[in-house]
Amino acid sequence: MRLKKITILILLVIILFSLFPSYMKVNADENNRTVVRVGYVEIDNMMEGMSDDAEKSGLGYEYIQKVSYYTNWDYEYVYGDWDTILEKLYNGEIDILAGVSKNDETQQKILFPEYSMGSENYYLGVAKNRTDLLNQLNCALSKISSTDPNFTRRLTDKYLLGVSVNTQMQEDELKWIDQHKIICIGYMKDYMPFSDCTKNGEATGIVTDIMDEILKVLDIQGKIKLRYVAFNKNKDMIKALNSGKIDVAFPVEDNVSLADKNKIFLTSSVITTSMNLAFKGDYDEGDTKTIAVRKGNTLQEEYTRTHYPNAKILYYDTFEESLNAVMSGKAGSIIINDFRKDGYLNNTRYKELNTAQLPDTSSRCLAVNAGENELLSILNRGITNLPENYSITATYKYIGRLADYTVEDYVNDHYLLVIILVAVIIAVICGFVAYIVNSKSKRDILYEMAHKDSMTGIFNRRAFDEKMDGYGKSIVGGNMMILMMDLNGLKKVNDTLGHEVGDEMIEGAAGCMKRILSPYGEIYRTGGDEFVAIINIRKSEQNKLIKSLNKSFSEWKGKICDSLSASIGYYYCDDESKLTMKDLMLISDQRLYKQKDIYYNKNKEI
Repeated sequence: MRLKKITILILLVIILFSLFPSYMKVNADENNRTVVRVGYVEIDNMMEGMSDDAEKSGLGYEYIQKVSYYTNWDYEYVYGDWDTILEKLYNGEIDILAGVSKNDETQQKILFPEYSMGSENYYLGVAKNRTDLLNQLNCALSKISSTDPNFTRRLTDKYLLGVSVNTQMQEDELKWIDQHKIICIGYMKDYMPFSDCTKNGEATGIVTDIMDEILKVLDIQGKIKLRYVAFNKNKDMIKALNSGKIDVAFPVEDNVSLADKNKIFLTSSVITTSMNLAFKGDYDEGDTKTIAVRKGNTLQEEYTRTHYPNAKILYYDTFEESLNAVMSGKAGSIIINDFRKDGYLNNTRYKELNTAQLPDTSSRCLAVNAGENELLSILNRGITNLPENYSITATYKYIGRLADYTVEDYVNDHYLLVIILVAVIIAVICGFVAYIVNSKSKRDILYEMAHKDSMTGIFNRRAFDEKMDGYGKSIVGGNMMILMMDLNGLKKVNDTLGHEVGDEMIEGAAGCMKRILSPYGEIYRTGGDEFVAIINIRKSEQNKLIKSLNKSFSEWKGKICDSLSASIGYYYCDDESKLTMKDLMLISDQRLYKQKDIYYNKNKEI
């Protein structure tokens, strides 16, 4: 009996010792990081470095590394071509894969997190059997979004800025094109230079240029036909989009919240414009008590309500009737974008109207009905591949038509001469000569007004874009220096002290720049408080120039504003730099934002 007990005791000890290493291993595994199998495909700027020994880089690679900071994942890379790796994800042979398109087919085979990898419809796909990883991933992406909201934008700028998006469409996009031979585009009437309807019922404006160019850059002109439908009201256009009567709507405000309410998807921004308040004579507060709006133009109406919630809105059937109401005093003012301002207010019939630039810009997009993922991807692919500044350049020919110097304008300016022309043939000849001379003068004035900023007197965004187009992709050299400048704290000044103070700061900054930089080159106002200077200067003088510019800013004092501050990013290019103008701008812009970060870190109350 005693021997039996001893035997049992020995067996128990052996069992415990055999279990102890396993127990230790389990606890060790619990303390280890989770091993996750990652599909890795060689794609330029997305996933590069096709071996464990190779240096890896790319948007997708940095994205999953950021995720690992919050999930404690260790990665085991599985290499191959896209089709092979995607099939492994479907079969659960790998756990995650970056850059997977979310559509009806893929949603049935894999899991998708709540956050995309950027502006397009691409995600970090998760194998169907790894719900545990999906929960950890959603938690990590939520933390990244709340603590570093610009993370995906920075990755996009780092890897995709200046890199052409592949025009080669994916399988789901090609399938959509095969099933849809016609794309029906809804557009707004009386909204030039964006869109309008001719007397013959044909669509005109940049909407036609943009859609034609999208088909061209994607090489699908022969596969898709475009049909246009005109609308008087934005709301009617959106209803037609929701009901499937049209496939695409333009223009639509780049407002995600409003798009969500309307159940539509927005493309990338097609064009962005500054907004202005137009009024007769000198501005006073009474001008914003009544504001004219073209009936049915929801974009103009929403912008008006947002910026002047207490104003009474007066509706008119056409945009010109709205302008005429301001001219006659029936309405105090009207909100007008930069393109329409250049087109209409250069016309002599509106010479008594003045403008003040508003602080917010406004962007226009194409829109598709919610759920039309493939069409959205096709349009975004086309928009991204449009030639640089294509949309802005496309407006020029339409703005010119709005600003034509008509016979009516001539009569208004020379009515006494017209009376004489009726009676005396010689007056007809004189009047004709005067018309030619005045037309040439008008064109010169229009050119000047179109290329100079009305507030500061320096060159405007249009002049800058034309300057950049002139450089193209050629290498620049010589003693060229690029300076990008941005006012610090302007939004706070506008919000707390008023736009009159903010305008004085903008004018003051431009004055400082002209005083220091004008002898060396040209200065452009490219945005509300954004400036670019392209100058020629010896390298030995650049530091002295920057000191002089900073000193000019720091010593400035206005009538109602005591001081101003500006951040400067610059790059000096000599003959050995071998860079394009676009490269110089990108480097200067990055340095500018570093200076902005330094400033705001020191002045966190702003």
